[in-house]
Amino acid sequence: MSEHGLWVWLRDIALPTGQFSRVETGGTCAGFPDLHYQLGQNQCGTIELKHNARNRTTPFVDGKKGMRDSQLMWIRKNLECWGNVFVIAEAPPDIFVIHGNEAEEINGSTRENLHKISVAVLNRDDPEKAAELLDNILRGTE
Repeated sequence: MSEHGLWVWLRDIALPTGQFSRVETGGTCAGFPDLHYQLGQNQCGTIELKHNARNRTTPFVDGKKGMRDSQLMWIRKNLECWGNVFVIAEAPPDIFVIHGNEAEEINGSTRENLHKISVAVLNRDDPEKAAELLDNILRGTE
C-alpha cells in the first residue's frame, strides 16, 4: 500500500458523498494538504494523507515519512483562521484520523499515542464503519 493506495481506498470506499479535490502538485503553496473537500454548506476543509507501511512502534518518526515543517505551518495558520483540517495517517493495520490541532504530535508518536490523539481509528476490514465514522467526522457531527 502507499499514500496513493490510501487515497483510492478512501475515494472508492470510505469518503462520504461530496466534492473531493486531490491536490498533488508543486504548484500550490508549501504545505497545502492533499485533499480539499466540500460536503455541504459550511462543511468544507482539507485533509493531509500520510502512509507508512513499516510495522514500527513509532510509524512517523520525522518529517520524511510524517509531517513536514511546511505542512505543520500551513495547518497552524489555517486553524488560526478557523479552518478545518484533518490528517489521515495509515500505519497498517490502523488508519488514524487526527484533527489538525494534534498534527504537531504525529512525528515521533508511538502507535499508542496516535490512538490517543485520534478522533477515530479506521480499519480497512470494516469499510461500512469507516465510512460512517468519516461522514460524521467530516460533517462535524462526531
